[in-house]
Amino acid sequence: MADTRRLDLARTMASRMKRNSYTQGSRRKYFFGYPTDGKDGYSDCSSSVRESVRRILNFDIGSNTPAQVNNNKTLEWIEFANGKRYPTVQLEPGDLLYFKGSDKSRPYQVGHVEMVAEDIGYPLGHGSGIGPRKIRLRDYCDSRYKSGRGLIGVKRVVLPGKVPDPPEGISSLGKRLLKRISPLMKGEDIRELQGHLLELGYDCDGIDGYYGINTEDAVRAFQFACKLKDDGEYGPLTHAALKAALDAGDLEQEEGAPDDEPRMLIATGDVWIRTLPSSSGAKTAVLHKDVAIERAGEDTENWYGVLYNGKQRYVSRNYAKEVF
Repeated sequence: MADTRRLDLARTMASRMKRNSYTQGSRRKYFFGYPTDGKDGYSDCSSSVRESVRRILNFDIGSNTPAQVNNNKTLEWIEFANGKRYPTVQLEPGDLLYFKGSDKSRPYQVGHVEMVAEDIGYPLGHGSGIGPRKIRLRDYCDSRYKSGRGLIGVKRVVLPGKVPDPPEGISSLGKRLLKRISPLMKGEDIRELQGHLLELGYDCDGIDGYYGINTEDAVRAFQFACKLKDDGEYGPLTHAALKAALDAGDLEQEEGAPDDEPRMLIATGDVWIRTLPSSSGAKTAVLHKDVAIERAGEDTENWYGVLYNGKQRYVSRNYAKEVF
């Protein structure tokens, strides 16, 4: 029987199904609703799983997919796909499925994450539009595999008790000087710092809440990049620089940074690709059943916008469905 807390993770994410708008900007932290409107939430694939874990287990797994696949403290690999199309391990609700994207500079070329739902055959994810949404696991794995963005592997959240939580203490980052001493400093503020460092691309070997040598080295690298004294100590100047770097990243994403993944469709039957969103549009090619195609431009009530040979084209909604 699945651990109740794992089931709670899946149910928590499912509670927001088709209630959130997609964004990769700063509003994605409002998974459970934006303060000013009280009900509408915002999320992307990584923030959906991140905020669900925070709500149930009260710790952070990483702010984006690269940070999450590199997090081996609170997430553990239970299977690497190694070219397999589908997971073969026994899945549990709350397990995380990581898929390849298009950015080869990312660890494992990661680009997307889905959470295994209470109904194990239908994972939950938010890759575009209104979500999160459910999709049949085998269909989804098929479509990504065929588009060259297949399964990387499966990670499972490490439940508190298996890995000791750092003792409670100062939890607001920037309220105390952080540095490597003996015994190691520990606390929620260090967890927060480690999550931000990973988000910015500085490897501190995961999130464990301890200010060890890997965290010190990551802080040094960040300080060097910011032209600060690279002493590895996290004080007021480094804190201000970190806030500025995070704010700059949020602004860049709000202004239209590309999604982790292009939005995709898969044909549910053979369908014409047309030049206009109308049956009067010229036929340019046939999109065959079970073949994926990238979405582009604006959709209409009856037609999906797609990208074909570098040009804006359209397919009927009657013969295609969103897959991410």
